[in-house]
Amino acid sequence: MKKQTLYYTALLPLIAATLLASAWWSLHDNRALILRDQPLLQLSEAQKQAIRDLKGDITLEAYVRNNPRQRRGFADLVAPYKQLQPRLHLEFINPDSDPLRVQERDITREGQLYLTDGSHGERIDIASPQSLASALLNLGETTDSQILHLQGHGERAWRQDSSGNWRAAYERIQNAKTSLGDQDQNRTRDIPRSVNVLVIADPETIPQDHGSALQTYLARGGNLLYTTDTRHPYLPPWLATLSGLKLVDGSIVDPGAKEYGLNDPQMLIIDTLGDDRVSDGISQAPLLPTAVALAEDPEHPPTSDWTRTALLWTNNKSWAEHTPDAAALLPDADEAKGPLALGWLLERDYQGKPQRIIILGDSDIFQDNYLNIGGNSTLVQNLFARLLPDKAHGNIAPPELKDQYLTLPESEQLPLALTLIVALPLAPLVIAPLLAWRRKKKYRS
Repeated sequence: MKKQTLYYTALLPLIAATLLASAWWSLHDNRALILRDQPLLQLSEAQKQAIRDLKGDITLEAYVRNNPRQRRGFADLVAPYKQLQPRLHLEFINPDSDPLRVQERDITREGQLYLTDGSHGERIDIASPQSLASALLNLGETTDSQILHLQGHGERAWRQDSSGNWRAAYERIQNAKTSLGDQDQNRTRDIPRSVNVLVIADPETIPQDHGSALQTYLARGGNLLYTTDTRHPYLPPWLATLSGLKLVDGSIVDPGAKEYGLNDPQMLIIDTLGDDRVSDGISQAPLLPTAVALAEDPEHPPTSDWTRTALLWTNNKSWAEHTPDAAALLPDADEAKGPLALGWLLERDYQGKPQRIIILGDSDIFQDNYLNIGGNSTLVQNLFARLLPDKAHGNIAPPELKDQYLTLPESEQLPLALTLIVALPLAPLVIAPLLAWRRKKKYRS
């Protein structure tokens, strides 16, 4: 055998062994050097300290099969938080081998996480730095909260798989320290004292005796989220008297909706928010699909111990159309013109603690079809955060990365689109024949 042949014969197994060893090492060793100009998630000092102050052992259960790549990703996700909280442990659980725990944790698919400190737990559906940080901070909350969704008056449902249900909204706010429930007031009239936030979502009407029980709930310091809509606009007399508000007759329309590519003038882009913490963190304008306005009633001012703040406003071009299906171009003389308030916050001090009522003229942004549009998700979470006991930590948002967005004037968008969609795919078909022709010409010469 020639020396060169022997050399190549020995080299090939060596290369194969090196590749196999490198592949095995990459799958089983989690060590890595990460060079990044900006972190994936920025926590304030108060948030970092809240994670450090967590007591006891904390376990993050990762429900994943024997997938080395996925397990390595979970380990990388937990690593930065272990530096803040050394008692945070990562445990891998094969969902096929532990069905009882899967059922207990309500795990529905592989890749979900469950964070627990032994007494409280929270399922994490999407593994991300933001979701893990939120779950850790939720464990540090000192008080439990209970939200009660009222039923029995034609309200929007949240358990049933019916159109307009609020299931998606409640999934956004439920955590280890927030429990949810519903109550049919036709069966049980009084509201339990343990309820922190009562939700009345778009009722048709509320009988007087039922309203008395709700007034009793408010009289002892309970918080309330009340929404109505164009389907059957309604504001109970007792709530109108307390708030000093009245419904504006008509459905809000905005002819400027066409400028945003919306054909329905009842789709409202809300670019004017009130001066309140409900507006915090809303970087995109909320979109309200049909709404009614609520105006101050000069003849009936609010109860003296309540202060009132507008949360959402329509723009100057909008108005309350009495016949929105007619697609009127201009408001009639008797129709209220914008800006009109679509939501209000009422607040008072009750035995040293803040009590709050939010009244909103739209009920659709809480359902799945509209929750992920524009700033609706952030608005919904902020509304509930305003009514729940104040959190020690603030909202958590991933930092805006450098060069995250590409902003071009309209005159440059078409050339760029033609380049990416037409020129680049056709380039190989043009270049290949050209190179072949040049090569053939070179050989001939």
